[in-house]
Amino acid sequence: MIRIAICILCVLVVPVLGEPQVVRTQGAGTLIEVVTPVPGGKWDIDIDFEATSTSFVVTVTADDDDDIRNVQITARGPAAGATTGTIVFDGDGGTGFIQSIEEIEFLGAGTMGADPARIVVNINIASETDTGRVGVAGGGGRLEAHRFSQIICNEITADIEVIEDNITSSGTINSIEIRNGGSLTGNVSARSIGILNVVDGDIGASGALVDIDVTAGDAAIQAESIYANIDVAGDITVFNVRGTNPSANVPDGVFDGTLVCDRFDQPSGSPFGLAMAIWGDLLGDITIRDEVNGDTSLAIGRTMDGDITLDEADGLEGQVIIGWLSAQTPAWNGGVTVDSVALSPKGAYTQTGLGGGAVTLAPHGLHFQDCDPAYTAGGGYPVITATTDREIDLVHYGQVQLVGGTGIPYRVDELPGAHNCSGSPCFEEGGHRRDFELDVGVRVRPHRDHPRRC
Repeated sequence: MIRIAICILCVLVVPVLGEPQVVRTQGAGTLIEVVTPVPGGKWDIDIDFEATSTSFVVTVTADDDDDIRNVQITARGPAAGATTGTIVFDGDGGTGFIQSIEEIEFLGAGTMGADPARIVVNINIASETDTGRVGVAGGGGRLEAHRFSQIICNEITADIEVIEDNITSSGTINSIEIRNGGSLTGNVSARSIGILNVVDGDIGASGALVDIDVTAGDAAIQAESIYANIDVAGDITVFNVRGTNPSANVPDGVFDGTLVCDRFDQPSGSPFGLAMAIWGDLLGDITIRDEVNGDTSLAIGRTMDGDITLDEADGLEGQVIIGWLSAQTPAWNGGVTVDSVALSPKGAYTQTGLGGGAVTLAPHGLHFQDCDPAYTAGGGYPVITATTDREIDLVHYGQVQLVGGTGIPYRVDELPGAHNCSGSPCFEEGGHRRDFELDVGVRVRPHRDHPRRC
């Protein structure tokens, strides 16, 4: 009888061929894993880890093409708040591939009175030839952890949610990258998002907006099109809606939904200081609680149908450009409001100041009210009284260029009778007019020096 019992025990601990493998790869402690087949050819995994070190790593791989339905984690460590456990899902680390992960749950310490570990999840199941899905096919599922160091996959249909506590690193998503044409259709909640990048797919879908909630920090988000309600407690550092072919400036990117943040701020290394670039249309509404930073631009490729609201009186330090893609016909349809002041008329608004920035409709015409001397509200030409070395300042709210063969763009007229020629030739016979080149007598000042559509 004893020999039979030992034999049965040996059989029980040998992994079933094709089941996911769960092993401790770093740290010290006791790992108990239970891998159970469930209907649909999927697997449930229970991970229980009692750590004797302050950090540990458990790695999950596949012996076959494995679909994981549910992962339940209990973990504890030697001191309160001092143990971090990383659960790695390595898609091709075994002899097979992890095709999908539908749910991950953290159930706490697992032992009464023990100190729970903080769980970090690292997923890499992207593949050109495999499913690589996080969530349930067609939608559903939920993943939770104290931090997601990375999620690299082909598609996310699950909700991604961090567990927040008083540990500094808790609650963050360092990186989400969706490859191979997939999209994000689940909701995301975190303290901060380092980067959420859907390489060649969308976030949400038309008529099916997702929620992205960033409760404490900053966020960087980019996709071909974005259909989402986004609430960021901190700043937006990158917001790119690239469309299907940004290198060719194809204007088919769309942002629809809502976006609320503290500031748009220039990201480190971003070309031209573009904190937002839409290769297409803004259909949704943007609310900025603080400001558009002075070195930052928000660029809308073609049409602005949504509204932009800045809550602060001096919140428009940077620039909003409507129609920044060449060969497009831009339209400024939505409203822009700064501290409850609506900019009007659109494209040639009379309000000035507002933080020193500007909203401009490309190509960038003369902005009459900011010229020196200023034009009248109706566009009447300014009159300069006699003075010495008077500089005329013509202001555009974007980059301009002189196109060859189109003539001289501006002229200065002398008022009749204002100059006594004393027999000398006047500026021009009969007209008291003098034409001049851009670099003679007049300084044309673009609002920003960044290259933009002229």
